[in-house]
Amino acid sequence: MEQKAKRNEKLWGSLGFWLAIGFVGAYILVLLGSMSAQFINHDLPCPLCVLQRESMIMTAVGPAYIITASLKHELTIEKFARGYGMALVFAVFGMVAAARQTLLHIGPHDPGYGPGFLGVHFYTWSLLTFIVVVVFCGFNLIFAKQLTPGKNLILPIFGNIVVKVMFVLVVVMFIAMIFQEGFNFLLPDDPVKYQLFDLF
Repeated sequence: MEQKAKRNEKLWGSLGFWLAIGFVGAYILVLLGSMSAQFINHDLPCPLCVLQRESMIMTAVGPAYIITASLKHELTIEKFARGYGMALVFAVFGMVAAARQTLLHIGPHDPGYGPGFLGVHFYTWSLLTFIVVVVFCGFNLIFAKQLTPGKNLILPIFGNIVVKVMFVLVVVMFIAMIFQEGFNFLLPDDPVKYQLFDLF
């Protein structure tokens, strides 16, 4: 009976670990999609788009913190709850920005801003992702005791990979933001060029 309980604890803990990996991995894909639109289709993000990107990054920091602490065998229930609490707070910020942009283009004859994916604009998808995050974080906080990863993780190397990929993506986005904004205090509402090039 005790051995079965330990096996169940390991499975639940590994599930919690992989849910955190899935969380960060999902936002990596979302951010890669938005960066592809920027670099391939030359669709520069507006100020509200940038706020949503930043919120996604900060939201993903929570589960990345959980993954890192798990890999170091330093994760506790308190740290687990802190990670998802952080994600929850920044998801609310992202929801506000995404809802604001969605409401700006909700008119019947408004074509919306930028391209769409599967017939839906990026900011609407963004709003949906933040809503999913709020529910996801709530689920993890409710079952924090069961889902807090222990020391016996299944394929922990994937956690290390996903955190490093997220870090590289954040650096690339930061550099792209410097090129887009240049030394200006604010981005234009409808950006069409990289303002740093105006200096040369």
